[in-house]
Amino acid sequence: MVITQQAIDNERARRFALLDELMAENKLDAILFSCIAMEAEQLQIKYLAQYTLSTRRAFGFKAYKKSPKLILPTIGQKYTAAFQSWIEPDDILSSDSIAQTSADLIDELPGTPRVGVVSFDMLPVRFHSILTQSKAEFVEIEQEYVTKYAPKSELEIEFIKDATELAVGSFEDVVRRIEPGINEWELMAGAEHYCFARGAKQTLLLSRSEKPHTFIGKPYDKPVKPDSIFVYSVELAGKYGYWSQVVRPIFMSRQAHPDAFEVWKIAKEAEKAGAKAFRPGNLLCDVAIAVEEVIDKYGCTMGVWCGHGMGSDLGDGIDLGRPNKMPIVPNMVLTIHPSIQGKTDGLLYGNTYLSTTGDAISLSGKYEESPYLDYFRSVI
Repeated sequence: MVITQQAIDNERARRFALLDELMAENKLDAILFSCIAMEAEQLQIKYLAQYTLSTRRAFGFKAYKKSPKLILPTIGQKYTAAFQSWIEPDDILSSDSIAQTSADLIDELPGTPRVGVVSFDMLPVRFHSILTQSKAEFVEIEQEYVTKYAPKSELEIEFIKDATELAVGSFEDVVRRIEPGINEWELMAGAEHYCFARGAKQTLLLSRSEKPHTFIGKPYDKPVKPDSIFVYSVELAGKYGYWSQVVRPIFMSRQAHPDAFEVWKIAKEAEKAGAKAFRPGNLLCDVAIAVEEVIDKYGCTMGVWCGHGMGSDLGDGIDLGRPNKMPIVPNMVLTIHPSIQGKTDGLLYGNTYLSTTGDAISLSGKYEESPYLDYFRSVI
């Protein structure tokens, strides 16, 4: 995929216009953004500035119809952001007190400005107290903000497809290297090398090689056994900073865990039911309900949530569950990964989907016919 500077410029203009539209709709004078340097917590700054924070916390500030500003905690990050982000260099600031600098920008606005914020109550007390001493009226806009950015542009979809291709490739790499006796550390270290050697910006690699196979976590020094199951989950930001995910269990032998094989079939059915519900006219909760109904039908239980959004950050600020009443529109992206606990074992399985005007499209739909190692090696 070749990304032109014109395409980047168009995307930047589109986002800034979308934020101005959000402000107009909610009668805001500005929006204040904030994030920390951790996956699933970086969305606000990445969306505003196309910049991945390397350490600590940052703020972003955009007044209505004005160029945005990026407020960083170190001079080093200011230097890096000047050539990595799409904020104008003169609008990138570094400060020993990023909250005070943000408050100063607010106080430069006329009158008593209405400033939109997302998850304002999650800020540390020291930042919160400084900002609330400014003259702003702060307005929580989380739902409105998420609804605005959830439909992806054509360029964003290409970024996610690129990340998905890399995620699938890392699974293929694991399949080539997995053997009885290799431990989780070795497998996942190789997968991480595969991802970063091909331009990944960030990775979250999780695994499981013992019962219950429902729950993945950080790898540790546990060898893969000849009759075991190795669950591989790769979430990564590709070379353009956008995230995707693939989850595949690898059954080391045809005799391995027949109870888990039955759960694998249920997980596949549940995932497809969720994907069928991921269409305009439905709500995101309908996807979760469709997944849960299949799991309940077979007398199993949900291990954890059944998925989340994907985009410029891990999860994209969207949880997939019954409480989420967000309407589904074309060009939203979800990872659907049913986490299922059966009577004696469980399993996790999942793919990343793009909504359309009709049926959702699986972006990662490869190697779905069987969970067995010999099958994977016959087709990779």
